[in-house]
Amino acid sequence: MLFGVFAASGFYHEWTVYTMGKGLDSSITLFFVWQAVAVSAERVWYKVTGKKVKGGLGCFGCTFGL
Repeated sequence: MLFGVFAASGFYHEWTVYTMGKGLDSSITLFFVWQAVAVSAERVWYKVTGKKVKGGLGCFGCTFGL
Protein backbone atom coordinates (compact mmCIF):
# COMPACT_ATOMS: atom_id res chain seq x y z
CA MET A 1 0.00 0.00 0.00
CA LEU A 2 2.81 2.39 0.88
CA PHE A 3 4.43 2.05 -2.54
CA GLY A 4 1.07 2.43 -4.27
CA VAL A 5 0.34 5.72 -2.50
CA PHE A 6 3.73 7.17 -3.37
CA ALA A 7 3.52 5.89 -6.96
CA ALA A 8 0.05 7.40 -7.36
CA SER A 9 1.34 10.71 -6.05
CA GLY A 10 4.23 10.54 -8.51
CA PHE A 11 1.88 9.85 -11.41
CA TYR A 12 -0.33 12.75 -10.32
CA HIS A 13 2.63 15.14 -10.22
CA GLU A 14 3.93 13.84 -13.54
CA TRP A 15 0.49 14.33 -15.11
CA THR A 16 0.41 17.88 -13.78
CA VAL A 17 3.78 18.64 -15.38
CA TYR A 18 2.62 17.01 -18.62
CA THR A 19 -0.54 19.13 -18.76
CA MET A 20 1.60 22.24 -18.41
CA GLY A 21 3.25 21.29 -21.69
CA LYS A 22 6.55 20.09 -20.24
CA GLY A 23 6.24 16.52 -21.57
CA LEU A 24 6.55 13.27 -19.66
CA ASP A 25 9.43 12.81 -17.24
CA SER A 26 9.56 9.51 -15.37
CA SER A 27 12.11 10.88 -12.91
CA ILE A 28 9.23 12.59 -11.09
CA THR A 29 7.48 9.30 -10.41
CA LEU A 30 10.78 7.61 -9.55
CA PHE A 31 11.48 10.33 -6.99
CA PHE A 32 8.20 9.60 -5.23
CA VAL A 33 8.72 5.82 -5.35
CA TRP A 34 12.19 6.38 -3.88
CA GLN A 35 10.53 8.12 -0.93
CA ALA A 36 8.56 4.92 -0.27
CA VAL A 37 11.87 3.03 -0.23
CA ALA A 38 13.27 5.53 2.28
CA VAL A 39 10.23 5.28 4.56
CA SER A 40 10.45 1.48 4.43
CA ALA A 41 14.16 1.63 5.29
CA GLU A 42 13.41 3.87 8.28
CA ARG A 43 10.82 1.37 9.49
CA VAL A 44 13.29 -1.50 9.19
CA TRP A 45 15.95 0.53 11.01
CA TYR A 46 13.51 1.23 13.86
CA LYS A 47 12.45 -2.43 14.14
CA VAL A 48 16.05 -3.66 14.15
CA THR A 49 17.62 -1.06 16.45
CA GLY A 50 14.64 0.28 18.38
CA LYS A 51 15.86 3.80 17.62
CA LYS A 52 14.47 6.38 15.22
CA VAL A 53 16.65 7.68 12.41
CA LYS A 54 18.02 11.02 13.62
CA GLY A 55 21.21 12.98 13.98
CA GLY A 56 23.70 13.20 11.12
CA LEU A 57 22.38 10.16 9.27
CA GLY A 58 18.79 11.36 9.46
CA CYS A 59 19.74 14.89 8.37
CA PHE A 60 21.76 13.51 5.45
CA GLY A 61 18.89 11.27 4.38
CA CYS A 62 16.34 14.09 4.52
CA THR A 63 18.60 16.50 2.68
CA PHE A 64 19.49 14.18 -0.18
CA GLY A 65 16.27 12.19 -0.38
CA LEU A 66 17.80 8.96 0.78
